[in-house]
Amino acid sequence: MATEILTLDNPEYVVFDFDRTLFDVDAFWGKFLEVADEELGVDPLLLDTTHKAEREADEVYDAFEEIEEILGRELGNEDYSSIHNGLISHAADFIIEGSVEAFNNAHATAKVFVLTVGNERFQEFKFGLIEHVLGSQPDDFTCMEGSKAEYIDQIAKEFGADFNKIAYIDDRSSHIDCAADLVDKGLIAIWFDSPAARKNRIEPQPESGLQVSSLDNIIFFEEPFSV
Repeated sequence: MATEILTLDNPEYVVFDFDRTLFDVDAFWGKFLEVADEELGVDPLLLDTTHKAEREADEVYDAFEEIEEILGRELGNEDYSSIHNGLISHAADFIIEGSVEAFNNAHATAKVFVLTVGNERFQEFKFGLIEHVLGSQPDDFTCMEGSKAEYIDQIAKEFGADFNKIAYIDDRSSHIDCAADLVDKGLIAIWFDSPAARKNRIEPQPESGLQVSSLDNIIFFEEPFSV
């Protein structure tokens, strides 16, 4: 069961997952198909079919590579700009509710990292659409393949941080479970049971960590009591 309010003990490092944690990839994808059709003449049904096939195969997906194959040419700067310009006015629709507040509340007292599994070109394009909505830049945005636990372990080593000062938030229960060894060492792992994740639920509840149903239910730091 999700915790209504989760108060953390002033973490010094906060790691956010990207898709379906900060970024509503499902709202984005529908609009992306429309814009790719309008601006580049890409058949949305064909592009969506390849997208679903690669998701089911758990492949790292690059929509731009698929578009290049469909068009039979490489995309240029004008192509990227036309897609970006067609999407940017909808950027606020691509934000998970509560994520802006959580991102900035965390950033008020901690270093903030955004960690995403995916193709670097496509993931950075997506993040570029919402960075102005977030209002501040993360200390690091990393696209990766493999275990997020390894990246979190690197943060601990690089900054000499205790794991009980690192909070990690992700909508994928399998990613939370992969960090179970770090949870045993004190990592604050939080499964975000988001509405976007529930629509695409393919995994059971994680075996370790904490749970919230809304990011704005997380209190990252407590102000000192004063009289």
